Amino acid sequence: MAKHRAQWSMSLDCTCPKCDHYFDLLQADDDFFNSGSGIEAIEHDTARSKDYEVSCPECEHEFEVDFEW
Repeated sequence: MAKHRAQWSMSLDCTCPKCDHYFDLLQADDDFFNSGSGIEAIEHDTARSKDYEVSCPECEHEFEVDFEW
């Protein structure tokens, strides 16, 4: 009998305060977890996961976010 698999799916979604573009930070940055930030999956309420600088892929507006799980 063939094994069936279930795959985890994860996103880190936010909305740009300038243009209201809704996007997934993990898709916007292919190297998110390997970028040297030290951020771990589902990390929240830590010094690394607060005031994290991001850039909107639509309008390039830079802003800060706090990660929530």
